[in-house]
Amino acid sequence: MKKSILTLSTVALVFATGLQAKQATLENVATDFADQPTKETDWYMTRLQREVPINTYKHNRIPSSKDHQFVIRENEDTMYSHAILDVTKSATITMPEYGEYAIVQVIDENHFTIAEVYPGQTLRLTPDMLSSGTHVFLNTRVAAADNRDSKALKKAHDYQNSITLSAETSHPYVSKGFNEKEVLAARTTVQKLRPFIPKPFDIFGNKGQVDPTSFVIASSAGWAGLPSDAAVYLPRIPGNTGETECSSLTINPPPLQYDRHAFFSMTVYDKNGWIADDNFAISNKRMKQNINGTYTFRFNCEGQANNLTVREGWSGLLRLYLPTSKQAIENYVINDYLKHSRLVKETDEQ
Repeated sequence: MKKSILTLSTVALVFATGLQAKQATLENVATDFADQPTKETDWYMTRLQREVPINTYKHNRIPSSKDHQFVIRENEDTMYSHAILDVTKSATITMPEYGEYAIVQVIDENHFTIAEVYPGQTLRLTPDMLSSGTHVFLNTRVAAADNRDSKALKKAHDYQNSITLSAETSHPYVSKGFNEKEVLAARTTVQKLRPFIPKPFDIFGNKGQVDPTSFVIASSAGWAGLPSDAAVYLPRIPGNTGETECSSLTINPPPLQYDRHAFFSMTVYDKNGWIADDNFAISNKRMKQNINGTYTFRFNCEGQANNLTVREGWSGLLRLYLPTSKQAIENYVINDYLKHSRLVKETDEQ
C-alpha cells in the first residue's frame, strides 16, 4: 500500500485524540480491550476489500518501504501479498516448491493464526477451522535472494504469481462497522505497552495458544505477526530509549533453520510504528559478520557497517524466522540475547 494509507491513518489519529480513549495498562488490556484484535483485523480487511476482489491476491512487487507499507511494522526482507479468502464452504491454498523463504499465514477475523503454509504444501480450509466468521486474511511473505538484484526479484515475482487460491464461494467480506476513530484511538494507547509484552513467545497463534495480554498488545502493535513456531519477534532493544546518537547492538547468531532459508533481521520504525526512512532494515543475508561470529547492528553511525537510520523516539524490532524449536529460541532469547546484548552508544564502546 502506498503512503496514502499512512497519511489516512495519521489524519485519523489526530481526530481520534479528542475521543479520550481509556488508557490501556498491563492489568486491564486483556479485558477492557479484548475486542481490539477483531477490530484491528476488520480495519485491515475492510481496506483490502476496497482494493482487490475476493479470493484474489494483491501482490506487492517491491519490498516494503516508507512509501509502500500496508501493515504496521512491516519488514523489507519479504514481499507481501494479501488476499481475503471466502471459506463459507471450503477453500484451498497451494504453494509450489521455492528455493527461498516463503509462507502463507492464514488469519481469521479475530486475528488468530489458524494455519501456516510453506512451499511445497497445499492446505484445504473449512469454516470449522475459524474461531468465527467465514473469511480469512492471507498474509503472504515471499523473499528474494537479493532485494537489490533484478533477476532475484523477478524470480520472487514469478513465485508470487504461482501461489494459487480456489474457493467454492465468492461472497465479499462485509465490514463490521466499527468506528474507525475509536479503533485508532484504542490502537494508540494499546501499542504503548509493546515494550512490556509479558510473554513474547505467546503473542500470536491460534485460539487457546496465545497469552491474552500479550496477544491484545501485539494485535495493535504488530498486527499479522507469525506464531513462535514460525518466527519470534523481540519488540524491545535492551537499553534503547529512543535517542538518536550513534549506537550499536551486538548479538550471537540465533538457532534458526538456515537450511530452510531462515533469516534474522532488524527493522527500525518511527514513534508510531511506521517505516520512516529509506535505510530502515537489514538482515543477516547482507550483514558484515564480526570476526568472532557475532553480528553488530548500528544505528545512526554513518559510514559504518550494518548501519540503519533512526529518528527521535525510534524503536527496533528483531525478527527471528524459522527457529529450530520453540525451546531453543526461548533459551537463546532469555539466556543469551537478554543477558548479553544491549544497545550501547559509540562513546561507550571506545
